[in-house]
Amino acid sequence: SLSASILFNIGQVLLEKNNYHKALKIFFESYDIAIEFNNFILLGEIENNIGFIHFKNKEFDKAMEYYNKSLEHLETISNKFYIIDLYFNIGFLKLSTSSGDAIEYLNKAIHCAEELNSKHKLSKIHLQLSKYYESLGDFKTALEYYRQYHLSEEEVSSSTMKSKLEIIRIQCNHAIEAEE
Repeated sequence: SLSASILFNIGQVLLEKNNYHKALKIFFESYDIAIEFNNFILLGEIENNIGFIHFKNKEFDKAMEYYNKSLEHLETISNKFYIIDLYFNIGFLKLSTSSGDAIEYLNKAIHCAEELNSKHKLSKIHLQLSKYYESLGDFKTALEYYRQYHLSEEEVSSSTMKSKLEIIRIQCNHAIEAEE
């Protein structure tokens, strides 16, 4: 299972570098190993990423096929953290293909992120919804989502700054204690 996780992480790096062909190959290697170990979290994450690659390649049916597989795996473990990105990806796939229940999935992603107080994920969702409504010419709704994005970003930034200041405080205390 460790090798599946390592391969998954390599696939993630390739995905972030937009090297979809290699990422897909690595994800399938990881997938085969994860199946052997019945690692539903990893299977769900891999399927979500494979779906995302198909989405980026405009293979929407294949993308939805993998998103549905991922949904099956991730819903069995009831871990909302992993399902947020999946709901987000399904929502934007459905927006891209003009499916009627797209906003329902995005609202599910928002609900899960709020329950877990995941400001970073909320920020990402709100920004994309702002861009979507702006593209529709619904500037009032776009502005509201952008405002929510901005508030989430401020909270993430503030939290990061607090953590950094706490680390500096601890380091200063250690330096003072070492001098004494």
